[in-house]
Amino acid sequence: MGRTRRDLLSRIGAAGSASLALGAGCVGRPVGGSDGGSDDGVGSLDIAFQAPAETTDVNTWLGAERFAPNDYELSTSIDVFEGIDLAVQSVLGGEADMARGSIPAAASIIAAGRPFEFVMSPVETTDYVLVTRPGIESLADIVEQDAVIGMSAPTGLDAVQVAAVMLQAGVIDSIDRLNFQRVGYSSARRTAIRNGEIDVSPQHFAQWLGMRSANPDLNRLLTFGERLDRWVQEAFMIPRETLERKRPEITAFIKGQLRANRALYDGFDRYRGVVK
Repeated sequence: MGRTRRDLLSRIGAAGSASLALGAGCVGRPVGGSDGGSDDGVGSLDIAFQAPAETTDVNTWLGAERFAPNDYELSTSIDVFEGIDLAVQSVLGGEADMARGSIPAAASIIAAGRPFEFVMSPVETTDYVLVTRPGIESLADIVEQDAVIGMSAPTGLDAVQVAAVMLQAGVIDSIDRLNFQRVGYSSARRTAIRNGEIDVSPQHFAQWLGMRSANPDLNRLLTFGERLDRWVQEAFMIPRETLERKRPEITAFIKGQLRANRALYDGFDRYRGVVK
């Protein structure tokens, strides 16, 4: 990570407390002799990260670059891959200890029978918002106008959240009612809605702030975290052998991740500091 991102992350507010909630055999097992503060004997962790390297998923960067090193003396490195297959291959090839991806991405790895365990990091809210072009003022408008919804992939987190909020609101009874168009990651969708190629797009909140500044006519129809509470956004995929060999490092990383989630939880305006 470059110095610019480090400097920006250092401005984000301090974390509150967060309880440890892990799967894959890590529950209740603290790093070293204490559940807080720094611990001896924690080494390094290399993470393959499925996401574009921009102002997205700032909680993962914050956990890896600030809380895990400062609070748990864990050294981390993150390599970014635009695709879970490449991230997983990096782990299988021994170049990374664990891969990070969305819950739908993890589902594909489970279905393929890969020798991984999964740690789910609970996030009370996601940082996604639903952005629409002028004239689309409600969820019902999306269906009635057959609005084009940009997505990264049919099982992408962005598409899954849109379908979930529409079904939960009772606007649709089947995802077949939605006019999804595969565009790409959030940066590509941001360009597509600006150019009028799509009508609706789920975007990270940090991106929305920049979009609103450049085009005040765009609408923030809703914040997903206000509708989809207790949403689990992230999954860390870890080979079983690595989980046993690096259990203290993995536990320290997830603790740092949860502290970062908490640091950003109280208000989405905390993302304002990472908009570039």
